[in-house]
Amino acid sequence: MPEVEPMNKETQWKSVSFLGGIAAILSLIAIVFDIVIGSSMGANLSSLPQTAADKFVQIQQNPWLGLYNLDLLNTVNSLISIPVYFALYAVHCKTNLPIGALNIAALSKTMNISFI
Repeated sequence: MPEVEPMNKETQWKSVSFLGGIAAILSLIAIVFDIVIGSSMGANLSSLPQTAADKFVQIQQNPWLGLYNLDLLNTVNSLISIPVYFALYAVHCKTNLPIGALNIAALSKTMNISFI
């Protein structure tokens, strides 16, 4: 069985940074997509379903619109942005550890706010 060479820490941090960069680009695309969809629907907040029963009816009639109105795109965007925080930590932990720790704290707070 061939031995697998372990990756050095620098290579691991570079791959985390690269993944974070890709995630940041995808997150920006999702934000623009959300703005375009919201603007194309007229951004009329009074037309949104107000009760849980109305939301279930909307999901049955138009599943994609119902999920959009339940902020599915924002939830997906929050999940996509998780690697961005780890990449920020990877970049800052070598030079300024408190800033790196602050990035992880921001990730924690962002995830708590997103899923409440």
